Amino acid sequence: MKIKILLWSVVLIIGFAAALILLKPQSQTITLPDGTILTLGKVTCGKRPNLHEWDGSFYENDNTNSTLNIWLRRQYPPDRRPEDYHFVLLDESDYFAAEPTWNMFRSIQKGADTEFISFGTFPRRDAKLSLQIRQWPAAPTDEWFTNREFWKKTVKGEFAFANPARGPFPNWQPQPLPVTQRDGDLEVTLTKLLFGISEHRGGELHTSDPDDRAVSAAFRIKQNGNIATNWQPVQIDEWDATGNHAVNNTWGNNHRADEDVVTYQWGLPPDEPAWKLRAEFSRTSDFSDDELLAFTNVPIVTNKVFHVDQSADVLDAFAKKDFAGTTIYIFSVRQSEDPDDHGKEQLRFQMKPPPEGLRLTLLKVTDERGREIKCSLWNWGVSAYNYALDNPGDAKSITVTLALHRSRYAEFIVKPEKATAATTP
Repeated sequence: MKIKILLWSVVLIIGFAAALILLKPQSQTITLPDGTILTLGKVTCGKRPNLHEWDGSFYENDNTNSTLNIWLRRQYPPDRRPEDYHFVLLDESDYFAAEPTWNMFRSIQKGADTEFISFGTFPRRDAKLSLQIRQWPAAPTDEWFTNREFWKKTVKGEFAFANPARGPFPNWQPQPLPVTQRDGDLEVTLTKLLFGISEHRGGELHTSDPDDRAVSAAFRIKQNGNIATNWQPVQIDEWDATGNHAVNNTWGNNHRADEDVVTYQWGLPPDEPAWKLRAEFSRTSDFSDDELLAFTNVPIVTNKVFHVDQSADVLDAFAKKDFAGTTIYIFSVRQSEDPDDHGKEQLRFQMKPPPEGLRLTLLKVTDERGREIKCSLWNWGVSAYNYALDNPGDAKSITVTLALHRSRYAEFIVKPEKATAATTP
């Protein structure tokens, strides 16, 4: 009897061990052409961990909702750093694409480190997700941004894993397009919302490149019943019923017929029943006197540069003015360190505290001899604006005229339409 019990015990132990082996997921490893070995670690959903001591980059985004957090182990030849590669998150249909909002590194030992990747938006209803690794080709020309060959990234591998945030979630009911909303005397009609168009990297949609898919939204804007051409969308926030929230990243704006068409990344999962859009609209002209202010004798300096992604330090500002409940700081004109700027002079503004519902518009720049200098908006954030001076010549200082004015808003709950050759604008 004791022998039978012992035998059954051994069988149960062996069976339990075998079950553990079968249930334990196999380690996923990818070897890249440069010798880098990537191994998938853990995948979780929750608050982004504190990684202030790690190296890397991230986009500013809210972390109030749970994020998709992925850890990878990187091993590479100790005499070289790994080449650049690109992560794309795909859903079960291989359609949705998003870029990491965080991509950080921590050294483990010589020739190895841990890589942390975080996605703020992702398909939370799908049972399985995939992390695709793509590698950039060498930039063929100086015009790499518009060169189609450069954007044809090569797939080097893919990690598949169970979705740690799978629902259930409620379903929102979309409003049929076109749909109109009002803010005061401004009437905004959303006529079309497309997901999956090209981000203008060479023209047509790259069907083999899922992260070239962007969103296109078309608005018809009226003020006092008439088509208004001096209002345009400047920011779009998006939410869905699963808890995703995204703010537009890249941006393009075109006026076609009586509509304003914007193109941006990234969108939300396109298979969601509906997205909630909150679009902010800003004026480009017809400002009143109490919205205007000016800075004079702003110097153009040659011994200072603006560093890439450098935040403006207001202690270094040339001048400041209190206006409409905020303080506007202006900085001396300096060259940009970023090689993509081709050494262009940049004019920067900073507003503290960030004004709620207000936008800053640069109206005019003239040099000390009264000659007008053309400028283009290089980038902007919640309270910071960078303008590139196109051709200041031998100017030594400038006078700047600004407008600080209130935005208008419109909200919609709509279903995005997947772009096709027939629907792509």
